[in-house]
Amino acid sequence: MSSKGEQARNEILRFLRATRGEVRFADIAERLRGRVTEKTVQRRLADLVAQGLVARTGEPKRYAYSAPVPQDPPASSDQFRTATVDDVVPLSDAAHAILAHLRLPGEQRTPVGYRRDFLDAYVPNETPYLPEAIRKHLNAIGTIPDEPGETFGNTVLADIHQRLLIDLSWASSRLEGNTYSLLDTQRLLDLDEMAEGKDAVEATMILNHRDAIRFLIENRTRLAVDRHTLLNLHATLSRDLMPDPADEGRLRRKLVRIGQSVYVPPSFPQVIEEVFRQIVEKARAIDDPIEQSFFLLVHLPYLQPFTDVNKRTSRLAANIPLMKAGIAPLSFLDVPERLYIRGVLGVYELTAIDLLRDVFVWTYERSCAHYVARRQELRMTNSKRLAYRDALTRATRDVVQRKTSTDDATILVLAGRDIPETDAADFVRLVRENLARLHEETIARYGIGLAEYHAWKSSQPPRQ
Repeated sequence: MSSKGEQARNEILRFLRATRGEVRFADIAERLRGRVTEKTVQRRLADLVAQGLVARTGEPKRYAYSAPVPQDPPASSDQFRTATVDDVVPLSDAAHAILAHLRLPGEQRTPVGYRRDFLDAYVPNETPYLPEAIRKHLNAIGTIPDEPGETFGNTVLADIHQRLLIDLSWASSRLEGNTYSLLDTQRLLDLDEMAEGKDAVEATMILNHRDAIRFLIENRTRLAVDRHTLLNLHATLSRDLMPDPADEGRLRRKLVRIGQSVYVPPSFPQVIEEVFRQIVEKARAIDDPIEQSFFLLVHLPYLQPFTDVNKRTSRLAANIPLMKAGIAPLSFLDVPERLYIRGVLGVYELTAIDLLRDVFVWTYERSCAHYVARRQELRMTNSKRLAYRDALTRATRDVVQRKTSTDDATILVLAGRDIPETDAADFVRLVRENLARLHEETIARYGIGLAEYHAWKSSQPPRQ
């Protein structure tokens, strides 16, 4: 939808909600006179009626329109009640209208199928979902400029991507109901330690995220939004999680239903194949990485191209354009879970992107803020790496050559010098980071031989 058309849509909703009654078309057109044409008003009203956000009564040429005013439902009965944490995300009037629709009981929401005209209407670089001002803003905050003596592309971005392994593995899994804490996730990914009392399925979900994100990071200069990449992303994320392993990395050939929704995705394999191809082609044609990211976040879950693991695939796919552009990734840290899910449901049931867009903008701003803070932490870490360069090398080498423990006390002894108590925790963390990132191509810097490295690797306990 064009920016003018979207402004008209929002203005219509505000006007109808403010009047709290039925309004004739002539009065609505008069309200927007000079800003959009009457035909645009007609189209926006037709869209809002089709989406169930506006009610229409009367006969043709004498239609009257009204819109419900969102009300906070009783806390005891409404699963879609707005939580306090949701209030931190600024929402447009159109987003509030979507929430009002989703507060209705399921039996009062009309079942809907896939609307291909929603995708057909999108023209890359001509009808963006994100207004130009928002795209410029997000691109600007996502670009972290170099400082004197610092190469962002080689140092800061690499560190941010490593942090993304933990952040996105945890945050994306949390959105699927995973109960691992962020600390549990870090221990699982760094030390292969499963959290006590947790289901193995939860660990598998997180490890699958790690492997998929690593695939993106290692191939970021060659990545493309194409069939091969998306299918491989899904295959990696769904590994050992699908009832039928044949569904891993394969477009859906089965009927699926969506929990909490009256939306029914397409069921014919030929239609799924055709629409999936169309989504890929349109996504590849989008020039702006932020717009491309949001487009994937909207249309991949809406099609439900896979038997399961669709939203997870879309969240990682949304990072492909950002990685290729060399800007900050989208981690989904702090995103209010229920609000994100409702944004997706708004697309499913109304083909309305407003709520999901508000959540996306807020989430990317939060991601960028986290990585700015990470950059500041990196500068401090680099100063400590320099101060303890020889001790870090010695401790890392000795752990490998002696195949010894990596508990705090042992690492500090292997340092070969006294480490001030104020720096001890950071020193231990840096040694463990060295060990976690150790591979055949990096052992020479620590004075470790190839045979010593393989002997140490083989001595490590197997993943639980």
